[in-house]
Amino acid sequence: MSQATASKQRVCPACGEGRLEPRESTQQVEHAGVEGTIRVRYAVCDVCGSEVAEADEARANKRAMMAFRKDA
Repeated sequence: MSQATASKQRVCPACGEGRLEPRESTQQVEHAGVEGTIRVRYAVCDVCGSEVAEADEARANKRAMMAFRKDA
């Protein structure tokens, strides 16, 4: 494993042992009576299974929701 790859891997904040693997899924949302689907980003620990949305993922998720609300 190269140093660049190792530096990109994130340690799980819940168990401190696992590595966080990035994931994407869709989520049903509703705003002002309009229903839709947004893409959400998060990471899953390969040891304990915890799902975590750190700062970058949370920011992307917030932007996706704000875009949906604007369109609604």
